[in-house]
Amino acid sequence: MAADNWTWKDAVLYFRRALALPGGDATTRLWYGETLMKLGRFPEAIRELSVARRLNPLSAVIVNELGWAFYSAGRHEEAIATFRSALEITPSFAHANDGLGSTWDVALVAISLGRKEEALRWLEQAYETRDFPMAYLNIDPAFTDLRSNPDFIRLLKKMGFEA
Repeated sequence: MAADNWTWKDAVLYFRRALALPGGDATTRLWYGETLMKLGRFPEAIRELSVARRLNPLSAVIVNELGWAFYSAGRHEEAIATFRSALEITPSFAHANDGLGSTWDVALVAISLGRKEEALRWLEQAYETRDFPMAYLNIDPAFTDLRSNPDFIRLLKKMGFEA
């Protein structure tokens, strides 16, 4: 695939051709939206991913990717709501290797908005579901502002880290 080879213009061209064919399925729009997001074309990415969501509203993967598009575009409130929607569709949704679509994602957005208590709640939930990225909690710079928080310290200790 062109996107895998870093030939973005070709990827966009191929996706447009595919979408011109009858059907225009959600999966094609998902990958096209992701490609547009990687190119920083956020309004287009959000549009394509929103169409994909309408075509397949029960896909946590599509909803999660839309959340990342909102997040990347700086639309953090919409990102939080969208990540929550992905979790409502599939509460245990966590991409096995990288935690996409997880409670970790929502915690990251919450902390980026300065919502420390909300971030802690999501981190607790991520701990309960053993969300993969939690293994990096002890070193992730996104949570620096929580390092002195007693609840954060307790969470780290529950995870076997020295706080």
